[in-house]
Amino acid sequence: MKYVRQIVYGLLLTAAANALPLVWLLYAKWSVSGAGWLFLPLAAAAAMGVLLIFRADIKSTTSYECLSYIRSGQAADFKRQADYQQSVLLDKDVRDAVLPLLNDDQGPLMHMPITDNPDAWTNQVVREFYGKDSVVGVFWEDWADGEGKEDLGLE
Repeated sequence: MKYVRQIVYGLLLTAAANALPLVWLLYAKWSVSGAGWLFLPLAAAAAMGVLLIFRADIKSTTSYECLSYIRSGQAADFKRQADYQQSVLLDKDVRDAVLPLLNDDQGPLMHMPITDNPDAWTNQVVREFYGKDSVVGVFWEDWADGEGKEDLGLE
C-alpha cells in the first residue's frame, strides 16, 4: 500500500507541476485586471502547501533514500568494494577468483552479488562472463590472505 500511495502522490505532483505553466499562460492571456504579478506568489504558496501536506512521505521516496545512502558514505564504500571485485575479475592472470563478499547493506542498489556457493547461478554467470575457471565469495572474516585490503582502505 505504501508504494501505491507514493505513485499516486507522484502523479498528483507531476500533474500539478505540468498544469502551472498552462494556468499561467491562460491567466496572462485573458487577465483583464493586470494582476499577473499575483500568480507567482500563489503558485509558490500552493507548492509549499503540497509539500507541507505530504511532508511525512518525502522520507519514504526513492530520491530521499538514495541521497541518504550517498551522504552516509555507504555508496562510496559499496563502490570501493565493487571496484575491487571488478579489478580481480578483469585480471587475466587470475583463473580462480576468490572475492570478499560485498557488504549486506546495499541500500537502494539492486545488485545480484557473488555468493559463497560456487554453484550459485550468479557465480556461474559471472564466471562465464569473465572467462574464469571459478568464482566464489568469502566472508570478510574468512578472507585469510587479505589481498586487496589495502586497496579498500582496510589496512
